[in-house]
Parts: sequence; C-alpha cells; structure tokens
Amino acid sequence: MTLWERQKYDNKIIRLVVKVGIPQAADELGITTDEVVYQIERARYLVDFEYFAEERLWIEPMTGSICPLKLNTAQRKLLVARDRQIVAKKPVRIRMLKARQWGGSTETQGWIFGDVILQPSRRAMTIAHSIESATHLRDMSERYYTRYDERKPKLKISTDKTWKFLHTIDKKSAPSLMRIDTADNVGAGHSFTSNSLHASEIQLWKHADTILRGLLPMVP
Repeated sequence: MTLWERQKYDNKIIRLVVKVGIPQAADELGITTDEVVYQIERARYLVDFEYFAEERLWIEPMTGSICPLKLNTAQRKLLVARDRQIVAKKPVRIRMLKARQWGGSTETQGWIFGDVILQPSRRAMTIAHSIESATHLRDMSERYYTRYDERKPKLKISTDKTWKFLHTIDKKSAPSLMRIDTADNVGAGHSFTSNSLHASEIQLWKHADTILRGLLPMVP
C-alpha cells in the first residue's frame, strides 16, 4: 500500500469531495472547482513521489532527449525504503551504494525539489564532491523548475548555490530554500538548518569526517 493510499482520506478536502462532490465542495470552501482539483493533486504529490515524478519532473537521460522521470527498479526500491521510514514515523536516513547510472541522485534531487516546491518554509541542502558534480545537480534541479508546468512558487533568488522560492499558500510562511555546495568547502552547510540533506559521492570527499560532523546535526 502506497503512502497516498494510506493517507489520502486524512485530507479534509478529499473527505469533503468524497461526501458531496467537487462542485459542492468548492461552494462550501469558497474556492473554485479548479482550486479543489489542484489541492487534491498537491496532496497526492506530497506523498506519492512516483506519481509526482512521472507527471511533473523532466530529466535528460543518456539518450539526450528530455523525458518524464519514470522510476526504474532501483529508484523504486529507494522510494520504498524512504516511504517505509516515513510510515514508521522515523527520520529518513538512507545510504546508497553508488553503482554507476542507476539514478539515485536523480531520484533524490527530484524528491528534494518536490518538498520545497510544494510547501513553504522548507529547506534542502545538497553537497557534491566537486564543482562539476555540483553543477550537474544544479542543472538537474533547474530543469525540474523550468519545465514544471503546474502552479509553482516564484523564484525570488537564483545564484550558483541558492534558490529561494516564495509561496503564496500562506503569506505568513517563510520562503523555501534549496542550496548546493561542494565538499571543497569544509564549512558547507554548518550554519544552515535543513529539512533534507543529499550528501553525494561521500567516498570522494577529502575531509568527509570533518564535514559530516557539521552537516548531520543540521537535519532535525
């Protein structure tokens, strides 16, 4: 059973739609029917990453042609491992053995992107082993945003290392942030509190022990 199947009826809008239908639910909530449909889709995106990825995320595979992110067998195993920890109400902690080209970084960056693009006040940090790897992960995330054809927050700040997204869900909420740095910066992320951390190619980090001692406590 997927997280969506487990949790969809916890959403008050979905419960109302099941009870009275979309048009009446929209009247009772004082919003448009399109908004009702979007809120249901957003609720699913937040807990059903495979659906979100195939519907909204675009990648550039080795063939060179842009296509939707359809999870392969290895990526699906990663998703199951992550969802299992979420269902158990545990902090998500996963170490991936880095075989070549199975898509672990692609899936992880997509999940991080979904977290910050769909919710306000979220923070994500990615640390790569080199500037080339950091640039690749940055380009991947930028492609996710550029080709995201659903409602999305305004990109307020865009630098080589930082994106700031302004959500309109709640005017009182803080922006969501994505940051990318390299392991050449020993202090990377040490002053940053993050909801998620993608530490890429740790075996190639020159000062891995020092950096991780500062990085790991930044994730609640």
